[in-house]
Amino acid sequence: MDIMINKLDRNTAEMVALRSEIGSIKAKVCGEIRKPKVVLPCQPLTTIDELDHFEHNLQEESFFKNVIAELMMSGEKAFDKWIRSSWRSIVSDEVARQCSWRGTEEKKCIRGLRVTLAIRTYVSVMPAMTSVDKTIAQSQLRSSMSTETMPDTKEVCA
Repeated sequence: MDIMINKLDRNTAEMVALRSEIGSIKAKVCGEIRKPKVVLPCQPLTTIDELDHFEHNLQEESFFKNVIAELMMSGEKAFDKWIRSSWRSIVSDEVARQCSWRGTEEKKCIRGLRVTLAIRTYVSVMPAMTSVDKTIAQSQLRSSMSTETMPDTKEVCA
């Protein structure tokens, strides 16, 4: 009876060791499985002050990386649609009308914002993009804040 209990204990210890080893192999191959914290606004930002506050939060590197990770989860396959939907999920039409790529006396410059950098970061590593695609994406990024190219507002969160 003692021999059976010893064998069972040994098998249990081996099973625990194997599970641990499998977990470490999965982590090395697939990376740590973690769901990024929800960081994008539930509704698009409706004021420049809200955009400034969001921009301030983006100064924190972990928040910035989580924003990129959340943007990457978009279902859009075409990069031009992805860029527009990314902007649409962050800013409302009202805020978009108050912004431009280079800025003016009346409009906020978005070229140097961290939110723009987050979108550009993903565009630069987007799979299967040629250099021509990236040039078009940069042009699209500039024009995506234009209200003429933005479709009607849709709720982001139910």
